[in-house]
Amino acid sequence: QDYLKEASMNSAKHLLKTMAKNCRLLSARKTREAPLPPQQAASSILGDMAFMEESSKHKQMLPLYDLLPVSDNTAWVAPTATLVGEVYVNANSTVWYGCVLRGEINTIKVGAYSNILDNTVIHTCASLPTGIPASVEIGQNVTVGPGSTLFSCTIDNDVVVGAKSIILEGSRLEKGCQLAPGSVVPPGRIIPANQLWGGNPVEYIKDLTTGELWANYSGSYIHTGIAQQHHNEFSMWNNAYLDRPSTQDDIDPQNIDTINHGYLYLNPEDTVRNTGGAQPQSNWKKLLFNLLSR
Repeated sequence: QDYLKEASMNSAKHLLKTMAKNCRLLSARKTREAPLPPQQAASSILGDMAFMEESSKHKQMLPLYDLLPVSDNTAWVAPTATLVGEVYVNANSTVWYGCVLRGEINTIKVGAYSNILDNTVIHTCASLPTGIPASVEIGQNVTVGPGSTLFSCTIDNDVVVGAKSIILEGSRLEKGCQLAPGSVVPPGRIIPANQLWGGNPVEYIKDLTTGELWANYSGSYIHTGIAQQHHNEFSMWNNAYLDRPSTQDDIDPQNIDTINHGYLYLNPEDTVRNTGGAQPQSNWKKLLFNLLSR
């Protein structure tokens, strides 16, 4: 009899827990349809990563198995881009609108100051017949043109990939080379450094001049700067101060903060600004005195 009584109590307790859990998840799902701040709170309850996004209901970061995408704080991932699985986006890199980076089988790494432009797809295979890693390695200061497809390949530093190019498994683009738009790199092909290749399949066109190499290198910083402007527009925080012109008063910010705007300022002697009257002794009196004397 005691066993039956305990079992009924446990079943009732389990039923109440289940009902509470279902109510919590249901309310969270309904809140997902609300504006952005309530949606972020609901996402954290549901256990997904959408609550980390500040500008879109679209899921930018999708964990897969135990693999989580990692994006540096200084990198910018567009609201409509998607990172799945083991994807690493390094400092000051950009992933633009409509891009899909799928690291569900092998790793995808995007180097610093590299730019993956709009509607590019990057994914991996399980293994390569040559025995080299089947991951995607993108170096620094790389620009991948819009609409391109990268599949288990390696791209060294300072490379420019033309729009709508296809780079197949096992290929390697050496430092400073460039692909013309619409190029197709066959599996296992190596593109030598500082050369321009193009066509389907790719063929040698010419050696790049010093000016062209410099333009390709510096172009990555241009895209990074533009991405910062996009980031400022999408941010939920006020950034109007970025457009404020510099003035002579900026040379002495302490003078502005403590006198012109009347902010409370405690110096090492724990005193407030001179207001022409007696200064109180306790902290709360100092604060009240400072507020009333404005």
